[in-house]
Amino acid sequence: MRSVPPATETVTRILDSPEFNRRLFLPPLYDGATPPGAQDVLVPVADGIRVHGRVYACPTPRVRVLLFHGNGEDVDSYVRMAARLAVRGAALTVFGYRGYALSDGEPSLRAALEDSHVILKHLRTNVWDGSRNPVVVMGRSLGSAPAIELAAGEPGLAGLILESGYADPYRLVQRRGFAVPTLSEDELTVFSNCRKMKHVRAPLLVLHGREDELIHPDEAAMNYEAAGSTQKRLVLLDGAGHNDIGIHAQYYPTLERFLAECSA
Repeated sequence: MRSVPPATETVTRILDSPEFNRRLFLPPLYDGATPPGAQDVLVPVADGIRVHGRVYACPTPRVRVLLFHGNGEDVDSYVRMAARLAVRGAALTVFGYRGYALSDGEPSLRAALEDSHVILKHLRTNVWDGSRNPVVVMGRSLGSAPAIELAAGEPGLAGLILESGYADPYRLVQRRGFAVPTLSEDELTVFSNCRKMKHVRAPLLVLHGREDELIHPDEAAMNYEAAGSTQKRLVLLDGAGHNDIGIHAQYYPTLERFLAECSA
C-alpha cells in the first residue's frame, strides 16, 4: 500500500492550512435517520476519531461500490442511488470525512486521503462479511481525491469511477479564494489527482457534465488522459452541470453498464 507522506516543512502552507480546509469542507446538517436495512458504521481512524459511513442494503450483491461523497453532502444523499443500484446487484457503501454527520474531528484534505486506506481495510475485514465481491471505488467531486488515492495505491480494486471530479490542485486552491501558490513536489505528490492517476491500473469511468461551471470538464479529461488504465472511458454528458448530473438520462445507464462489466 502506498502511504500518504507525512506533513513536513517542505509541504506548502496552503493545502495543509486550517483556513484552506475550513473553506474547502462544508458539512451539512445531519438528521441522523438510518433507512431500513442500512447499517451505519463508525471507523476508528486515529486516537479518539471515528469516521461515519453507511452500508446500504443489497440482498444479493455482485459488486460493492465504496463511494466518497461530495462537499455539502453526507451519507443521506445517496438513498435513491443505493436503491437503484441494489436492484442490479451493486451494494453501495458511502463514506464522508472527519466532521461530517456522526464523524469526529475536523476535516482536512490530508486526513481524507489517509483515512481512505483505513476505511477500506476496515470494511473488508469487519463489515463486508468477508465477501469476495469485487470492489469499485467511486468519488464524487471532492470525493475524487480519496477515491483516486485508493485506486492508485490499493491492489485488487475492480474499478474506479470519477463523477465531476477535479484534477488540478492549483485550481482547487484558486476556487477557495486563495492566491495560487507555487506548490512543492511533496505537496503535488500528496494532493495532485491527475499526477496520481498514472498509478491507476483498474478499469476507469470518468463521468462529467459538459456544462459543469464549478469543475471544468477539461479536468475530467486531464484525469482520463493521465490514467494508467488500459480500459478507460470518458463520458461528458451534454446539458449536465455539477450538481444535476445525476438526473441526466444517460447517468444511470452509463454507471450501471460499467458496474456490470466490473462484476463480470
